[in-house]
Amino acid sequence: MKLKACSLVYSSQLSGQDFPGLGDMRPRFLLPFAGRFTYLDMFLSPLVRAGVRNHLVVTQRHAETAHTYLESAWGDEGFKVLPFLPESGDVPFDAQMYSVFKSELSPYVFFGQVDHPCWFDMAELASEMRMRVRGVQPVFGRKAAGVILVERGELLDVLSQMVKKAVPAARVLEKAFQILVKGDRVKQVPVEGYYLQVNSLQEYISANLAILQQQEQFRTLFARVPLQSGLSGKAQATIESTASFYRSSLADRCVVRGDIYDSVLFPGVEIGKNTEVRDSVILPGVRIGDNVRIARCMIDAAGDLPQNVKVQIADGVRIGNAKSRLENRDHAAALNDGFTFIGGGTVIPRGVTIGAGCHVGAGTPKTVFSRHKTLADGRSLAR
Repeated sequence: MKLKACSLVYSSQLSGQDFPGLGDMRPRFLLPFAGRFTYLDMFLSPLVRAGVRNHLVVTQRHAETAHTYLESAWGDEGFKVLPFLPESGDVPFDAQMYSVFKSELSPYVFFGQVDHPCWFDMAELASEMRMRVRGVQPVFGRKAAGVILVERGELLDVLSQMVKKAVPAARVLEKAFQILVKGDRVKQVPVEGYYLQVNSLQEYISANLAILQQQEQFRTLFARVPLQSGLSGKAQATIESTASFYRSSLADRCVVRGDIYDSVLFPGVEIGKNTEVRDSVILPGVRIGDNVRIARCMIDAAGDLPQNVKVQIADGVRIGNAKSRLENRDHAAALNDGFTFIGGGTVIPRGVTIGAGCHVGAGTPKTVFSRHKTLADGRSLAR
C-alpha cells in the first residue's frame, strides 16, 4: 500500500449492564477473541503488515494496560497511547487536544471504533481512495464495520468543529466518526474479511465458542495476513499423556493434563489431572487444579494474582452444568443460556460448588467463599 497512512483507534466502554465484570481489567479493544488474539490485534495486523507504521490508541481507563500490551504485541516503536481524552465527564474538547491530533495524523487515517472483532482486506479500501473520494468504509454483507479510511484534512475539519462547539472530550471521537460516516463524502465498499457484532457478555461467550465451527474459515481468511498477538507466546502447547482433547482450540503455552471437550483455551492456560472442561472458554493465564469439573463456563484472565496463589481454581471445585439453560437472576439480559461467568483474578478454593447461570465478580478473593461454599443456580457473588 502506497498511501501514507496511520491508524487512530478507540473503543466505547464495556457497559456494566451488558458486559458485567468483563471490563474491570481492560479496555474493550483488548478483549481476547478466537483463542489467540484481541480485537486490537485483528484490526491492526493487516495495517502493520501493509506498511502502516504509526498508530494512535486512545484510552483513558487502563491506559497502562494498553501500553504494556502494545509493547508485547508490536514492540515499542510506532505506537502511542493517548490517555488525555476522558471516558466520561463534561471536560470540553479544546484547541490543545486538537493540536495533538493535528501533529500526529498522517495524510490518510484508518479511523476505527474497535468495539467488535474486525479484520478486512485493506488493499480494496486503499484502491478506492485513489478514486478521489474523501473516505471509504468497509462493508461485510449488509453490515458496515466501525472503521473508515479517511483523508487527514477531512477528519481534522470535523475535529475543529468539535472545538468550536465545546463537545465533551469523552464523546469527541465517537461523534466525529458518526458525522463522517453519515456524510456524502464517505463511500461504502464491500470487502473481504471478518466482522461480528458482539453486544453482550453472552454474545461474547457464544462468539468465542463459535470459532470451533469456523476454524477452517479462519485459516483460509487469515492465510494471506497472519495475525500478530501479544497474548500468544512462542512456546508450544503441551498435552500430557493423562490428557484427552476433543473438538477444542488450544493456544500457545497451554498445559493440559485433563480432558477438554468443545472448549476454547487461550494462551498460558493450565489444566490439572483428572479435570474435565466442557463447552467452556478459558481466557489467558488461568490455572485450574486437579479433579475439577467445569461445564458451560467462561473464566476470565488470571490477571495479577498474589505470588502465593498457585492455581486460580483449586482441586475438586465444581462449576456449571452441561445441561442447564438457566439465566442469571441479576444479569438476565447479559448472561443466559446456562453459562456461568467467573471474573478475572477470582480465586476459588477447594470444596466450592458453583451452579449454572451464575456470575462471580472480578477479583473475588477466596476468603469470600468461606461463607459461600455453594452458589446456587442463577445466583451472583461479588467481592
